[in-house]
Parts: sequence; C-alpha cells; structure tokens
Amino acid sequence: MNSILLKFNVVLQKLLSRRDWDCYVGAFGVPGADVEPNLLSLFWTSQGSFHQFNQGTPPGKPPLQGWVVSEWEREIDSLFGAGFKELDESKRKAIYGKFQQIVAEQLPIFCLVNPISFKRCVNVSIPSNFLPWDQLFGILMS
Repeated sequence: MNSILLKFNVVLQKLLSRRDWDCYVGAFGVPGADVEPNLLSLFWTSQGSFHQFNQGTPPGKPPLQGWVVSEWEREIDSLFGAGFKELDESKRKAIYGKFQQIVAEQLPIFCLVNPISFKRCVNVSIPSNFLPWDQLFGILMS
C-alpha cells in the first residue's frame, strides 16, 4: 500500500470528479449536524453531492453501465426524506435511529478514529513508515 498526503481540493477532485481512488481516509463533519441530522443528507443519500460510496454517474457524464442503487441505499434516501418532513421529535429520533441501524449493518463506511482525538498538524515531517491516523486529514491510498 502506498499512501500520499494530499491537499483537500485534490482529494475532492479525486473523490467526486475523477473517481481516481481506491481507499480514502479522511474526516467529514457538518456544523450543526449533531442537532439536525438531515444536514448529512449530502453524504448519505444516493444522489447527495458528497456521496462517496456506490457512486453514481457524475453530473454531465454518460450513465454508468450496470450501476444500481441498492435497496438499503434507497431506504436511507427515504428515511432522510421522511426525517426532513417530520416535526415530532420522537418520530424523528426513530427515523434517524433506523438510518443508523442500516449503516451499522451494511457498513458502507467505517470510522477509524474518534473525532475528539483529532489533532492539528502543521509543518510536521512524517517518516514514510509512520502514519499517525488521528492527525492526518486527507490521505489517498492506492
């Protein structure tokens, strides 16, 4: 495995435009999502602008042959739609709880670190045989 530290705009190009990646390790957070889970729909819904697993056709590109949104992904789409419309807090909690259950069962992504452990690295020289996972942001592996 070869690892490279990349600037964030290069990571975005590789992830979302060029689809030039095998495995991506990074951090993702949306301010306010701890209060309003629907803010994460850009990541979790199948047509979300920052959706990173089972990616469909990029805007302006020809359709991908054989690409199919799975049943559980369609259910996530439906749950986010329902959660956005629901005002009753207990019903919203059940909706997003079901979403969390699907993610825990299907594992489209998995967390490697606790966000509380992130540290900032500035002008740090990192030996090629050492990768401090809790300190790096955009790593692309090929």
